[in-house]
Amino acid sequence: MPAGRVEPGERARAAAEREVREETGLRVTCGRPLIRLDIDTGGTRFVIVDFEAEVAAGQEDGALDAVVPGDDASAVRWVPLAEARSMPLAPGMRGLVDRLAAAAPTT
Repeated sequence: MPAGRVEPGERARAAAEREVREETGLRVTCGRPLIRLDIDTGGTRFVIVDFEAEVAAGQEDGALDAVVPGDDASAVRWVPLAEARSMPLAPGMRGLVDRLAAAAPTT
């Protein structure tokens, strides 16, 4: 899951788009916020905002081939949300994935 920090003077959407590009190689356009999660890890507070995102024009057909791991990952792949729930996740991400799964529409 791409994640990172908002740089000084940067807007949250722009930071999310930049982090996805840096960590996966994909260019995305972020839409509306889907979820906000406040995490306190015992002295450090993180605010996580997940956005609806679309792969940018020109990458739709090759999006899966364009995905590459960033320098902080050994691999990157697409997984269904249910599978993500069973994977080892970074601290704080478990709550985010669980909340996303609970909010996901059922088909």
